[in-house]
Amino acid sequence: MMLGSSTQSFAQNVETQNRFLVKSVTLGSQMGDVPEYLDSKREYYYYNTDNKLVGSSTFGRKYTDEGYSDEFSLTNIIKSVFDADGKMTNKDSYQWGDYDDGDFAFHKTYNCESYTYNAQGRLATDTTSMRINEYTYNDDGTLAKVTSYSKQTKKLAQEITYSYEEGRATHYSSTGKYYEFEADLKYDADGNKIEEYQYTVSGEVKKPKQREVWTYTDGVLTLHMKYRYDSKGTEIPDTKTEYVPVGGNMNLMDVSDYSYNATKEQWNKWGLTVRNTYRNFSGLKDATSMMLLSATSDKTLKNTINLQFTTPQAGLVHGCKFVVYRDCVALDTLELADVMNPATKQCTYQDKELKNSTYTYFVQPLFALTNGEIATPTADSEWVGYYSTTPMDVNVALAKELPAVTDLKFVSGEVKRVGSIVSPMVEYYANLEWKNPENLEELGFVKNSLAFVGKGLADVETKDPTVNTAKVQIMDDEVELYVITSYKYGKAYSNSITVKITDIEVPDGVDAVSVDGAVKATFAHNLVQLSDAANVSVYSATGAKVYAKQNVSSVNLAQLPASIYIICIEKGGKQNLYKYNVKR
Repeated sequence: MMLGSSTQSFAQNVETQNRFLVKSVTLGSQMGDVPEYLDSKREYYYYNTDNKLVGSSTFGRKYTDEGYSDEFSLTNIIKSVFDADGKMTNKDSYQWGDYDDGDFAFHKTYNCESYTYNAQGRLATDTTSMRINEYTYNDDGTLAKVTSYSKQTKKLAQEITYSYEEGRATHYSSTGKYYEFEADLKYDADGNKIEEYQYTVSGEVKKPKQREVWTYTDGVLTLHMKYRYDSKGTEIPDTKTEYVPVGGNMNLMDVSDYSYNATKEQWNKWGLTVRNTYRNFSGLKDATSMMLLSATSDKTLKNTINLQFTTPQAGLVHGCKFVVYRDCVALDTLELADVMNPATKQCTYQDKELKNSTYTYFVQPLFALTNGEIATPTADSEWVGYYSTTPMDVNVALAKELPAVTDLKFVSGEVKRVGSIVSPMVEYYANLEWKNPENLEELGFVKNSLAFVGKGLADVETKDPTVNTAKVQIMDDEVELYVITSYKYGKAYSNSITVKITDIEVPDGVDAVSVDGAVKATFAHNLVQLSDAANVSVYSATGAKVYAKQNVSSVNLAQLPASIYIICIEKGGKQNLYKYNVKR
């Protein structure tokens, strides 16, 4: 599709400083069940026009009963957070899994980073899961010192002080309990670091510690070597990482790690090969960049987000597509003609029927390439993405809070004797009751689920909006239970109640013979309490009916002689039978 009348050419210039990692796949698997020519993991990376990572997503290959699958599922994402000045303030890691009471959701991990900046806009601190790093600068803006503290103990771990020659760091001194050494740095003509030599100093004696060497081909890293030194000061290879072009393509590299066996004088590969795909963004910023203008809640449609974004220059000339990302995962691929207003050249998109939550959006345009240049698409065109918009967060919530069930209560208990004579066991069950909110189906009711406080779901749920009872097995002496009501747009949580084994435990002399009916009984000192009004009949050991009452909620057996009786509780054609020993 051609939009506009001009015929501009947007060519890619190869400049390594604008060469970005856009995809990384892990070949094979640690267990050996995926062949080395197949990928078991895929990672995707996205950048804004400030050359900063806006997000990444990781997918793992699925497995079936027959082995590995051709499908992949989401496992992790990384979301970057930016302030009003475009500075990254956080890089947050999330894991995708069963974290939302039985439903899949994102769970923030400990592998997050945060950043602060000084008055000059330079990085002042960064905090990782392990360290807090502080940065100070020289008057000319070069980095003077990095001071690192343990995040847990806040104690000093390491301090590095840099020395410069002609504006380039050529030496640093490291101090710290485990980091006392000096280091000399060397660079090639392009400014790439090619060597770092670490050593300790005692008086006038230098003792080598470690040396690292980086090798570049046409400005692209192809080898990283690390050397150690034995007690005699002899340099010995230690580890290396090889970056091997696939088919001579410097933007498709197989990355493999090796360790050196000094005894056998041979290299041994460790870990799996990772295949990295790079893309050169040089000279394409003006042509391919766009802006996500707004991400706002729709005023009339429930839980719907309206996105508005601009059309990139190259898209107006040659056409383009857009990929909309929600929480770093591709949500939809859009054709320009379907979303652009010809008058304003602005595009709109709606993300509908969302659950209550906060979502992060960004958009990446795709362009058709011909001989490495953006061109009008043909049937054989390769569609490629470059810069993405800086992400926007938006909160989605219904105007009215979703209602939870009320009046949750324990109504009765059941005791089941299981196992064998040699290994008898007792199981305890609690019968619960609650009041459902009105108009459940109109609210998009999905299900009610029982859950234990601090222990997760109880594996008891109902999708029937008319059901307001449930039976759950009690495994501990005392538990807290609550009901999770799942709706189309979110969840609501009831107040919790405490249930104890002593609430359920039947006194000595009581056995549940049959408990198929809906009305349950609890026994205490010859008093039988029913969960609902029912018909009660009591039989002696000889089968004679000795007591009968209709539509009662409790029965006192104290007037009966001490003996063993069968108690029948009947309602609606269903009954429960108990053997009970009346005592004096």
